[in-house]
Amino acid sequence: MTILAASDNVTDLIIADEFLEGNSTSFFMVKSYDSFVELTEKALQRAIDLLSANPKFLQVSEDEITNMICVAMKMAGINIDHDAMEGGHADLVVKNLRFKWLAEAKIKDDNYQYGWLWDGFMQLTERYATNTAGTCKAGFVVYIKQPNSKRVMERWQAHMEAEKGYSFTFSESCYPQSFQSSHLHTRNGEPCEVTHFSLSAYFAPVV
Repeated sequence: MTILAASDNVTDLIIADEFLEGNSTSFFMVKSYDSFVELTEKALQRAIDLLSANPKFLQVSEDEITNMICVAMKMAGINIDHDAMEGGHADLVVKNLRFKWLAEAKIKDDNYQYGWLWDGFMQLTERYATNTAGTCKAGFVVYIKQPNSKRVMERWQAHMEAEKGYSFTFSESCYPQSFQSSHLHTRNGEPCEVTHFSLSAYFAPVV
């Protein structure tokens, strides 16, 4: 699988991996929904990698971190908006001429319990994501401002498993400290697939 390098943008990637139709050279003309999602998620993970390298500058609000992610993804060639209206104000909204991908982001630190993440996940899946054709995959990003991000993601998955009224299937993700969940969407009964990303924003230098 091709991974974005520091100097890459989405146009370079989609040409190299033949994600485009005909002679098109734009993210707007990616030929399949799976390719659209793959490119979007790769660009998101690249933005996460860049930001997490300097956690000192992530000691800001949820909206401010999300805006940094949007700027990074736009510079990579992704058509993305922050806080766009999609059944509510979704944090990340990516669109091209055919497809749409939404994501919600939440901070996790000692002040916010896992129920706070669950509320955000419910907003994403029950309000924002309609789960119709071309929109049945989404993302959930956890901004982790406490130590041991791996443990946080493991506990977040365990919290989801314990929630009543939902039956999840979990699988591994190709991205670090992340996982994928699938459950039947309340609105249409079709599988709703979500990739759960982690961004380690913990900053507490000992020297």
